[in-house]
Amino acid sequence: MQYINKNTGECAANLNYGTHPGTWEVYPHNNNRYRVLKKGDTIEAIDLNVGSGMIEVGKPLPGYNKIVESIEHVVTSDTEFFEVTCYLK
Repeated sequence: MQYINKNTGECAANLNYGTHPGTWEVYPHNNNRYRVLKKGDTIEAIDLNVGSGMIEVGKPLPGYNKIVESIEHVVTSDTEFFEVTCYLK
């Protein structure tokens, strides 16, 4: 699934099913500006500048009937993404 930037109409991020059960991987596009909102070292939300709102812990994942439980920033040698863990509503 793609999240679309509300201002430009271009793809803001790709959302793929994760490799772990109940997870999704969010890959922000390099040309999309986004913000990561933290409380201490814990990620509370990702603002991708999309019309459906932010991806926030404790709220529904935009486009799905799942509640976001946690957001982790994953960096490997060749890619960078956010792993979003969810549970059913």
